Amino acid sequence: MTVYRARDGRATETDFSDGSTVYEVHSMKRTITNDATGQSLTENQIYHDLEWIDPSNGWIRGITSGQSIQQFYPGDVGPNGIVQEPAAYIIHGTTWWAWDPATEHQTEFRWTGTLTDICAVIS
Repeated sequence: MTVYRARDGRATETDFSDGSTVYEVHSMKRTITNDATGQSLTENQIYHDLEWIDPSNGWIRGITSGQSIQQFYPGDVGPNGIVQEPAAYIIHGTTWWAWDPATEHQTEFRWTGTLTDICAVIS
């Protein structure tokens, strides 16, 4: 799989004194191509992402709203429970997630909206 990013995309990062960070991403077009089949998918990412460190356990928590792409790896908590194989989804909606830097795994994932399985589309 190859991912191509358009050069005209832009992102803004704002760090706050309470430790939270907000990311605004606009017009970050990504084309994802299955190298084996030649099938491609282009998605325009436009989203707002708020992240902070949970003082109770050190996890990074976030809320992402808009059009985004999220990847999952074996052992992560994904849309359908514990992920067995790498996966990636286009998400139009809102996600709530947590990442444990100690284990390098996503430990929580909830969503509203629509999910599109990128691997299924470009197979």
